[in-house]
Amino acid sequence: MSGPNDYVLGTHDPEADRLRVQHELWLDEASRAWDAIGVTSGARVIDLGCGPGLVTEALAARVGPSGRAVGIE
Repeated sequence: MSGPNDYVLGTHDPEADRLRVQHELWLDEASRAWDAIGVTSGARVIDLGCGPGLVTEALAARVGPSGRAVGIE
């Protein structure tokens, strides 16, 4: 059984780089999905399983200061 601080996929720089590239590759597609479901300024959103929070940051930028984006890993 894993302990509370055991992260199977790694937290080292190459893994962080991989996640950043993956985020950049999918961001346009994700943005189209967010448009389709009405994620706009002032919205409240939650990113479950947010990993390093890259999507949460993108959502926060989209909803702006009048909205709220929460990421939970």
